[in-house]
Amino acid sequence: LKQQQKLEHLLSRPVTDFELSVRSRNCLAGMNIQSLGDLTRINEAELLAGKNFGETSLKEVRELMALHGLKVGQNINEKAGATSSSGGSQNDFRDLSPEEQATLQTPVADLNLSVRSRKCMSRLNITTVGELCQRTPDELMGAKNFGVTSLNEVRAKLGELGVRLRND
Repeated sequence: LKQQQKLEHLLSRPVTDFELSVRSRNCLAGMNIQSLGDLTRINEAELLAGKNFGETSLKEVRELMALHGLKVGQNINEKAGATSSSGGSQNDFRDLSPEEQATLQTPVADLNLSVRSRKCMSRLNITTVGELCQRTPDELMGAKNFGVTSLNEVRAKLGELGVRLRND
């Protein structure tokens, strides 16, 4: 029990408590990563997809985590559990009509997006409209090469299907 409390305390420590470069700190803030626990629930590819977050920042974060006996992405499965309790997981699809379910299961490849937008979807591991709808505009804008034009294109394509991004 004491060890569990110790781990929870460590995972709840803000990343601002640690010596990170300004770039790494700003990138993590931009991705809404505030604690070590958040870093255990995101994978390295998602970190690298963040705006201005490169190999050097990743190395710095890896070293910070290793110092505390943790790894980036070690609790990745908890993310799915956390979203289902807050109501953002695929379990919600059951409450939808068959037409709505079909729309959300449509591959993003069927949206006929520009090459740039398609590459960004691929980089973010977004394969279906449902996965895309679970992202916020800010999350998409944080991806490398994804700007306002790409965002407007995605919004338009989702609008044609009668769906939209989270918080949009």
